Order: sequence, then structure tokens, then C-alpha cells
Amino acid sequence: MLTKKIQVLLEEEEYNKLKRIGQKYHKSIGSILRESAEIYASRLPTKEGRLLILDKIRSFNAPVSTWEKEEAKIMQARKTGK
Repeated sequence: MLTKKIQVLLEEEEYNKLKRIGQKYHKSIGSILRESAEIYASRLPTKEGRLLILDKIRSFNAPVSTWEKEEAKIMQARKTGK
């Protein structure tokens, strides 16, 4: 049951887009906004999800350089134009 009410101000074009979507799919603008909020919230990473992503990144075994080496490469590229 819907129990909370919000007020949202939209640009004319935003409103028209939502209205067209609603007409196409036979849904109210409120229904579209509720579905959009649910989709948005479901895609936000959880703490566990962020930790899994971090573990994957750490397991890449990519070559790691030092700042000094990378800075030297940048300076050399600036000098030679490459």
C-alpha cells in the first residue's frame, strides 16, 4: 500500500518524456517514478559488493610502477613530444 507522498518539480521536457512513456506502457507517471527509484536503488553497490569488486581488482596481477618512474616517463614524453 502506498503511504508516503512526495512532490517533485520537473522541467517541461522531463515531464513530457515521462508522460509519453506512461502513455506507451499504460502506466501513470507515479508508477514510472516508483519503478525508476527501485531500479536505481537496486543498482547501488552494497558494502559486500564493493568489497568483492575490490578483491577482483586486487587479483589482476597488473604491473605496478612507482610514482617516480611514471613521473620520469611523463617528463620524458613532454621533452620529446611523444
